[in-house]
Amino acid sequence: MRRLFGLLVGPLVAVALAGCASGGPGGSSPSPTPSALVSVSVTPTPTFDMNALYAEAERVVRRATQLEEEAIRQGPGSYPAELETLLADPYLTWSRVGVQQYWELGWKGADGESAGLILRPQPGVSQGGSEVALESCLQTVAAVDASGSLVSSARLFHRSYFFKHVDGDLKLFSATQGSEVEKCPIS
Repeated sequence: MRRLFGLLVGPLVAVALAGCASGGPGGSSPSPTPSALVSVSVTPTPTFDMNALYAEAERVVRRATQLEEEAIRQGPGSYPAELETLLADPYLTWSRVGVQQYWELGWKGADGESAGLILRPQPGVSQGGSEVALESCLQTVAAVDASGSLVSSARLFHRSYFFKHVDGDLKLFSATQGSEVEKCPIS
């Protein structure tokens, strides 16, 4: 249980939750794994248009991270509507489930801490028809319960995020579960 919630606080909380819960949200769909869902092909260096797409993907993941952290810190309430403009299913569902579970448990990120996120383009990497992928190192924050007691320490994860256009907007729709690392392999 301690490991499960150590994964939750931080950028896009729900993917970590969905990846660690048995069977993902609702117990019926498997969590993504890099080996099963990611394909790699040789692609030339990103062009100007691709650079703009990567920049938009980075903006999306950073803003979504910020909104999820704020929702968890503020406690029970309505799920931020702006997240629906940044995320698409299955990621959107994972996010809603993760935020809701934090609210139900009364857990939050430790005061004064904020998640860290290093991102870089992943040319040639695709999942489920994604148009662009970002490799990341995600530094989660420590989680505390309603009394302020530590329930999970901060951790560092290496993972990939996948984006495609949905309803005319570039949205984050999937991610690998990632693996815990001691040092970020990207900079």
